[in-house]
Amino acid sequence: MFSSKQVIAILGAAILNVMAGAAPADEVVLYCAEQHMAGMQNQDGNWSGFYGGEEFGRRYAIRFNDGMTEVSGVQGSDTVHRCERYFPNKAPDVVTCVNSQVATMHFSYSTESKRFVLAMLGPGGWLAEGTERGEQYDDYLPEQVIMGQCQSF
Repeated sequence: MFSSKQVIAILGAAILNVMAGAAPADEVVLYCAEQHMAGMQNQDGNWSGFYGGEEFGRRYAIRFNDGMTEVSGVQGSDTVHRCERYFPNKAPDVVTCVNSQVATMHFSYSTESKRFVLAMLGPGGWLAEGTERGEQYDDYLPEQVIMGQCQSF
C-alpha cells in the first residue's frame, strides 16, 4: 500500500494537473498535404475554372482536441474550427468542422481513410459579382475546394 506521504504527493500532483489544464492524452495531431484544388476565379471580369495538383498544395499539421470537437492548424492557421459528426449513421468516420470566424469554410475529415476536403466559399467572389460589395472589394479569395490526405506523426 501507499504511505500517507505518497498519497498526499499523488493527490497534489493530480490537483496541479487539473489546475494547470494538462493537455489531454487523446488529442490527435496529423500532418496533412493538399493534393487537389479546384474552383472558380475572376480575372479582369472573366470567370474561369482552375485546377491545381500537389505541386501547388500546402502542407501543415492539424490538431484535433480530445473528442474531436475542435480542430486547429487547417492551412497553417491558428483559427479554431468547431466540429461534429453530422452523419453518424451513414458516415460515422466523417468529422465536419466549421471555421469559427468564417462560417462558409468547412473542413471534413475521415478518421478511416485519413482524407480531407476543405471547402472555401464566401460572400465575395462569385456571390459578390454585380453587387455593391463586389465593386468595393476586389481582393476576395476565389471559391475553391481542396482535397488531400493526412497521416499521423
